[in-house]
Amino acid sequence: MLVSMTTGTANSTGRRTRLTPEQRRAQLLDCAVSAFADKGIGRAVHADVAERAGVSVATVFNYFSTRDVLVADVLARVGDHFLAIARQVYEDEGYDLAGMAGQAKRFAEVIETQGDYVKVWLEWSASLRDETWPAYLDFYQELTELAERAIRGAKDAGQIRTPMSARDLSKFFIGSAPLLVTMMNTPGNTLDDAIGFVDRTVSAILAPR
Repeated sequence: MLVSMTTGTANSTGRRTRLTPEQRRAQLLDCAVSAFADKGIGRAVHADVAERAGVSVATVFNYFSTRDVLVADVLARVGDHFLAIARQVYEDEGYDLAGMAGQAKRFAEVIETQGDYVKVWLEWSASLRDETWPAYLDFYQELTELAERAIRGAKDAGQIRTPMSARDLSKFFIGSAPLLVTMMNTPGNTLDDAIGFVDRTVSAILAPR
């Protein structure tokens, strides 16, 4: 049973409003992503989340009963976050060359505005521990399948010419994310610089007609 919660968010009158269990869980997950980005996947604990959320450690344990559960839920949130972005971009732009460029540009924007999610993703992608790696492979598979679908659509539409398979290209495309992070965190580079790099890279690698 959920414990009673006395903390919440301030409304327009300055009073504290009680969060629903769903709202509290979402808040704690946001704080957990921040904690994991700061402390690392292997070091962040319930107390770090509680400190950021302004609640007791017991409240965090009430929603995430063990550290393994906390880790799994944080990684699931990060994976779902990026998958939702990719799906939305492809839905808006199309499963073709425009969709691929749109996904890369959207990721560049996320690097600038949602760095905690990016930090957790990058560490997760390099963590080969048994407790985290299988979940990353599932996330990676879904992400590359979206890119592969877009590449096949671009090929069918005659937008690109390349001897590389759509599957290989999708892996290269998703694997270029760390390079984009490096660019965005290099002094002197801007979001416009990163977007220009995306445009040039997509043009060079996929060789559009």
